[in-house]
Amino acid sequence: MNNLNFIYYLYNLLFMNNIEKEVYDIFNKKKYIKFRKKINIVDVGCYKGQFSLSLSKKFDKKSLNKMKFYLIDPNNKHKNYYKKNLNFNYQFFNYAIDDKPESKKIFYINNFYEASGSSLKGDSFKDNKYMKSRTIIKRFLNPINWSSKMVIKKNVSTINIYDFCKKNNLDYIDILKIDTEGTEVDIIKGLKKYNKKISIICIEIQGNKNKIMKKIDFVNKALKKDFKLVYKKRIWIASFLTDIQSYDFIYSRV
Repeated sequence: MNNLNFIYYLYNLLFMNNIEKEVYDIFNKKKYIKFRKKINIVDVGCYKGQFSLSLSKKFDKKSLNKMKFYLIDPNNKHKNYYKKNLNFNYQFFNYAIDDKPESKKIFYINNFYEASGSSLKGDSFKDNKYMKSRTIIKRFLNPINWSSKMVIKKNVSTINIYDFCKKNNLDYIDILKIDTEGTEVDIIKGLKKYNKKISIICIEIQGNKNKIMKKIDFVNKALKKDFKLVYKKRIWIASFLTDIQSYDFIYSRV
């Protein structure tokens, strides 16, 4: 395990909510496994597929054989990592998800730690406290290359969930996971009427402390007709030396 993989492992172990267990418990209560011939799990902002991998390990082999994981991320540099480490039925799609039909946009990548801040809008990089504190952390953890650019830009393909599902003949989604570092509202807008075909939505909502409640209110209102909010917990590490706040939410179909 290289240094960054080890950091990512510790970061998740020590600071992140055990969201996979929560999703698994809710999924089991709904007894979807008994009624579905096929289980569709869409992982938006998959990074290295850690959410899907962790979730897959909670199911027995018989249940896992019914599942297909759709891993979506605009950064395609980890394709070999998936092949070596993911031992379940998956397909990788090189997209950033937003509210518009297929297009091309700029994607902002954290050049030191891709799992933090990388997004279509790059909101984290507009936070002065985030940039100062993460630059110091970067210098401490990587003293040789600490002066390299914190942010790099990349042209990526984008699509909304509604069009993605039509394009890939997805009639329904059992679990939709969204972790896109600040573009959650756009993704929810891009569901259109497809939200009626989703069973569970697991979403990380992130934003500046002065704007986060507006985002949360929008998502709650957009989903309240078809879903019940069953889990909410703050991710405190996101606020460490920043003006950013982040929460995990899980919505289950009513």
